[in-house]
Amino acid sequence: MEWVIVGLIGLCFGSFVSMASYRLPREESIIAKRSHCPKCSHKLSFFDLWPVLSWILSRGKCRHCRVSISVRYPVTEIVCAGLLLCVYSQLGLTIHSIVLMLFSIALLTMLIADLETTLIPDEIHLFLIPLGVMYHWNLGTPASQLIVCVILSGGLGLLLHYGYYWVRGFHGLGFGDVKFLFVVGVWLASANQLPAYLFAIGLLGIVIGAVWKFISQEPRFPFAPALAVSLWIMVLWPASSDLFWGFLRQWLI
Repeated sequence: MEWVIVGLIGLCFGSFVSMASYRLPREESIIAKRSHCPKCSHKLSFFDLWPVLSWILSRGKCRHCRVSISVRYPVTEIVCAGLLLCVYSQLGLTIHSIVLMLFSIALLTMLIADLETTLIPDEIHLFLIPLGVMYHWNLGTPASQLIVCVILSGGLGLLLHYGYYWVRGFHGLGFGDVKFLFVVGVWLASANQLPAYLFAIGLLGIVIGAVWKFISQEPRFPFAPALAVSLWIMVLWPASSDLFWGFLRQWLI
């Protein structure tokens, strides 16, 4: 029964992610403004807001203007439910898992916002930082370890941002990505995990960049998906960094 409840909650939060990822980059309120059709601006009723089901019953069209509604809405809801169920499968239903579910929701919002607008809203950084502190306070992580990792991760982001500009004449890493690397330091809180994280984002960045260029024919691509997916994996499975160090040792030997 808990699996069903977590899945339904994930679908509902997926609806929130769709709304927040659209509004935050456009500096629209996610609280004061009611949900509405992006085409005709008609305010949506209770029956229009059932996750996935409303989209299926309306055959992917607005009930008022009959304009097609993007499939990204039900897909986002399903992906969000999948993320929450994945956290639940690892940790059950605890305070610790609830924090990681909120973490997953924030990362998904950031990923979609960056894919669609190439912007990472500051509100997501401001949400993830105290949430990360809470996460490590619950784990008993020493504050000194947390500070060192934030300095290393954020400093590396600044170095990549300004260093690339100094060498090539343009910024290879957006400042939103730099700010997110400070967030990464809060969540990893271990200098041992940082090289493994950098390797993961480099590998994912290559894959995502190749796919992005093939689809859009644009030379620059959003980097937040690589940052978000790598961090999610490293936080949920901290032992994944051991795979990197094991591979590195074998390669060096």
